[in-house]
Amino acid sequence: MGEDDDTDRACGHVKAALDRRAGDVDRCAPAVGGGVEELDHAIVRHLVGYDRYASQAAYVQLARVYRLLRLHTNFFQPVQRLVHKTRHGARVHRIHDRAQTPFQRLCAAGVLAPTTREELEALYRSLNPLRLRRQIDAELAALWRLAAREPAPRPQAPVPSGPAGNRTPEARASAR
Repeated sequence: MGEDDDTDRACGHVKAALDRRAGDVDRCAPAVGGGVEELDHAIVRHLVGYDRYASQAAYVQLARVYRLLRLHTNFFQPVQRLVHKTRHGARVHRIHDRAQTPFQRLCAAGVLAPTTREELEALYRSLNPLRLRRQIDAELAALWRLAAREPAPRPQAPVPSGPAGNRTPEARASAR
């Protein structure tokens, strides 16, 4: 088993535990879109962009970018969660909790097995945020070089037209 397998497994534990925790906390709240998937999509789209990646090489490169982004997001990107919201007429008063990374929230929730927590803490200690960010930038540059370019528009056959741009009787007959 390589280092990447350990990293992917550890990040999977973080996401799975956060999903379980979110289910426990928000059991009574109606599901109104959003959630972890929307946040993941926003993070990826912000960095990767909306280019088209159609080759196998682009797929492999995108997987490398995702692996690094998961580490950066879960261990080094703090997020403030909305705790309470009240409305007073037209004003909305929001109260947020202290900004924490998903890893910190997971450790504070106490839902991890001790061995899993130790694995994640060892992974966290082994990471260097500046080096990780430089790796992400390098992998993104390599990904952008693999973006599929739009094909040139094909020339279309000219439509026969009579005087003043109207179609000829022959063109009208063939269109019927």
